[in-house]
Amino acid sequence: MKTLRIFSGLLIVLSVVFLNSCRKDQPYLTCKINGKEFTSLFRVSYRGNLPVVGESFLITATDGAVVTEGQYLTMLIRGVQEKDYNLDVELTNGVYQAAAVYKPKGKNDTTSTYKYYGVSGHITLTKVDEKHKKISGTFEFTLKNKLGDVVKITEGKFENLSYIQGVFSTEEFNEDENQQ
Repeated sequence: MKTLRIFSGLLIVLSVVFLNSCRKDQPYLTCKINGKEFTSLFRVSYRGNLPVVGESFLITATDGAVVTEGQYLTMLIRGVQEKDYNLDVELTNGVYQAAAVYKPKGKNDTTSTYKYYGVSGHITLTKVDEKHKKISGTFEFTLKNKLGDVVKITEGKFENLSYIQGVFSTEEFNEDENQQ
């Protein structure tokens, strides 16, 4: 009986250690949107070389099975170094270092009326692992839509997001739709 207790205790300890070590490397993206928790179920990350801009990351996250079913958040980071990237064009000599777009759940309108565009804040790349093609970082920003409504994204964090090399579009971030 004593051996069974020791074995059971050892099995529990090893299980906890194993599960915690597995979770540490799991990719995730989470934040608060106007104070409400948002955890992404689906994430796509790209790294590409854009004309004029140079190497950049694009991260899209949604809480639905596909972008059109849930709310989504897209972030463009104009660079691939571990550093802070500013959304405020006034602080970066008229050129944005990062951009963000948010679409609330249930707003399937393809026009930009219900999309919110980043007007201030930052995205920080805390880790760029080129060998394993993973990125980690934090973000916090304020966004506005064409109607003047404001959304605040706070406590944003992404860990171990795998990225693929490729070509991606920045059309969603067009200046004519941006509320800056």
